[in-house]
Amino acid sequence: MIFNFNSFGQLHSSVVVLKSGDTLKGLIGKLKTKTFIYKKYSKDSRKEINFSQIESLKIRYSKNDIKEYRFFEIKDKNGFIAVRPSVIGTKAELYFIEKFEGFGGTNNYSIILEYYIKKSGEKKLTHLGKYDLLGTMRKNVLKYFTDCFSLIEKVKIREFRMKNGLEEIVNYYNGKCE
Repeated sequence: MIFNFNSFGQLHSSVVVLKSGDTLKGLIGKLKTKTFIYKKYSKDSRKEINFSQIESLKIRYSKNDIKEYRFFEIKDKNGFIAVRPSVIGTKAELYFIEKFEGFGGTNNYSIILEYYIKKSGEKKLTHLGKYDLLGTMRKNVLKYFTDCFSLIEKVKIREFRMKNGLEEIVNYYNGKCE
């Protein structure tokens, strides 16, 4: 009994939608670096699905914590990554990854969001980066949205901020840009 509790404690109730259109329900599983590992029943042997075969995945981590993931390639990189949707619009979609960054080898850490974006018609994500004081994300946003002059102006005069403002930027692009 104790062995089963320890070995299956990290697996969570999941629903997988494959790119083939099939839906796999009633699974227990977890994300790895490039695959989703799952079982149908606790006594089953583990199976793996490569990220390249998955359209979307929902994992129930607790009663009120269900996270959705989507799977894309990144421009200029090989392989697929699991990202969480932030804004899904008709012209642009914003995604993020939660990363844990520690401080000086202690148990103190913070959650950093790293952002990715794609416009309709694009199959691969563009990496925007994470919010930092060096302004890397701001430069990437200005470069990515060159097709919307009014948005670029709002970013330049800092009407739109990068910290906690990417959703607002993408919503503006979806609603106001041609």
